[in-house]
Amino acid sequence: MLQSFIKEQKTVWKFNTPYSSHMGCLLERLIGIARRILDSILFEARHQRLTHEVLCTFMAETTAIMNARPLVPISSDPNSPSILSPNTLLTQKVSDNIEDFSHLNMRDVYTNQWKFVQVLADKFWTRWRQEYLQSLQTRRKWQHIKQNIQVGDVVLLKDYELHRNNWLIGLVERVFPGRDNLIRKVQLRVNFGENEADKLEVLLKKFEDYCILKKNVTVIRHRFNTRVQNSSESIDQYLTDLKLIAKNCEFEHLNDGLIRDRIVCGTNYSRVKERLLREDGLTLDKAVGICRAHEESRKQMKTLNEEEQVHALRRKTQNQRTNRNEGYAKKGPSRRNHEKRESNSSFSCGKCGTIHERRNCSAYGKKCHKCKTRVSQFFKNLKGVETDIDDILVWGTTRKEHDDRLRSVLNRCQEVGLTLNTDKCRFRLKEVTYIGHTLSADGVRPDQEKNTG
Repeated sequence: MLQSFIKEQKTVWKFNTPYSSHMGCLLERLIGIARRILDSILFEARHQRLTHEVLCTFMAETTAIMNARPLVPISSDPNSPSILSPNTLLTQKVSDNIEDFSHLNMRDVYTNQWKFVQVLADKFWTRWRQEYLQSLQTRRKWQHIKQNIQVGDVVLLKDYELHRNNWLIGLVERVFPGRDNLIRKVQLRVNFGENEADKLEVLLKKFEDYCILKKNVTVIRHRFNTRVQNSSESIDQYLTDLKLIAKNCEFEHLNDGLIRDRIVCGTNYSRVKERLLREDGLTLDKAVGICRAHEESRKQMKTLNEEEQVHALRRKTQNQRTNRNEGYAKKGPSRRNHEKRESNSSFSCGKCGTIHERRNCSAYGKKCHKCKTRVSQFFKNLKGVETDIDDILVWGTTRKEHDDRLRSVLNRCQEVGLTLNTDKCRFRLKEVTYIGHTLSADGVRPDQEKNTG
């Protein structure tokens, strides 16, 4: 059957001379390149199992890559160049589009084997392109004058981003000779015919007409004119939103003026609106400044009101504690209890810290102009403590001694119900200014600022 088919096709077999592979010329050169690349790739993949199907698929990919190579000369038509390859002669297809199977779902193929074949094919394509292009380019010293590249020549371009079996070709449109009249730089037109650039512009225009959303200026301006400031929105947030909306309103040189008017109409504070309407020569910056000043004043007033509410709550609590004991008849002490009290008249006072008889406390009835209590009497018996009206100074020769004395002061404050202002407290200072003098480990010296004053 095979012999009859060969006779019908009039096939003629031609063989090289035995042991004379050099007589194969280009054929043997291509075989040598392919064999060298296959040996290196299969050697790298020796640790992975190659099944019969994987090897057959890989060899089919290798054959397709080799048969997709351009034949020299590349093309005879400079206006519409196309690649003439062995695949063109074998398949009778002029299209150079190569099937790309990357869109296939991996569930439809044997995932691991398919990926393995694709990796091997990509490696072969990379090596083949490098070595085959080198065989086309003559690499010898320029000892003889050769013909320069000319306008209208078709050339192959080396592009690493192309998919395998794709050969990028270009048409020389302009040449730039050097000082020695040798062409070293050219201007190329890649994969475009005479009118394909115009077709691309038409396509882009249609894409913009049908796919890109068109803005409705009327709707955007309506949104701008109805935008008002929310109660929880600051002037900066309101201004930013107005600028973003006005960007698509096509106000042009009236942009700042219209934003200013929108702030005047959209503010939710009547006093600010009256102030803006009374202002002469109002600009956008001036309007924003007035709104910011109003916001700052509102924040400060809110803080003051909160402090007043806290103080009022404290006074109310104290009054409730005081009035709680009023209205009840106090039963006087019995004679027996009175005699017992008189016998135990001396006791440790919690106010001054000393032992004395009842109602003989030196701190009894002593008050300052702020807390209505004389602070010095509370710490009279504590060492390393000095007081002046409502100022307390705790000192010590060592840190441990200072911390112990400070702890005793804090305990005494807790016992007598004395509250300290933590914002004015300073701890572990090596030097302190107290009543016009500077106290430190070196001694006491007058404060220079006080003396100068």
